[in-house]
Amino acid sequence: IEAYDLEEFYLLLKLAEQDENPNIELIMNLALLSGIRRGEMCGLKWNNVSFEEGYINIIESRVVVHSKTTVKAPKTSSGVRKIFIPQRLVDILKKYHTQYMLNKMKFGRHFIDSNYVVSKENGEPYSPQGITNCYVRFMERHKIRYLKFHGLRHTYASVLIEQGENPKTVQHNLGHSDVSFTLQIYSHTYESAQKNAALKLDETIENIRKTG
Repeated sequence: IEAYDLEEFYLLLKLAEQDENPNIELIMNLALLSGIRRGEMCGLKWNNVSFEEGYINIIESRVVVHSKTTVKAPKTSSGVRKIFIPQRLVDILKKYHTQYMLNKMKFGRHFIDSNYVVSKENGEPYSPQGITNCYVRFMERHKIRYLKFHGLRHTYASVLIEQGENPKTVQHNLGHSDVSFTLQIYSHTYESAQKNAALKLDETIENIRKTG
């Protein structure tokens, strides 16, 4: 798999915050801090966001079939899931929800009250290709090492693993049907995490020896 490292991960979040595209901060933070797929991002509605409890519910996906965008349920039952998200993403979602309501008042009867989280100023939801186009232009503007949009999902998973998250949590958040599939995809990242765990154990033993 290809993923951004921790330094690039932080840089992408920082640049997205400063970018000229008003929606790129939302797109990049959703991708990097929840790991949801592009179609799931397009299908996320405001009523599936809990600001109080700090999670998002993934219950549907918007995908392109025969050149038309359509709404579909996840392929497997594991695709329907609750993902707890960091406070940073909660705060960003709150900000964009406020803007959604302001746009609703601004456009009045011309507003498309779609209730989709990732939407244009007039309320029209983004298509999967629209999200990709925003991402590609963002990367071109800042001349960053380019990975496909799906690489942001891999980055999210890799960051979780590197910070010591257990495989079942990673599997659940990604919507994989089986933990063995998650372990297979991220085997190299898990191996690195296991090596770090062994090093930390050595450090712990050494610290105990010195203070004992």
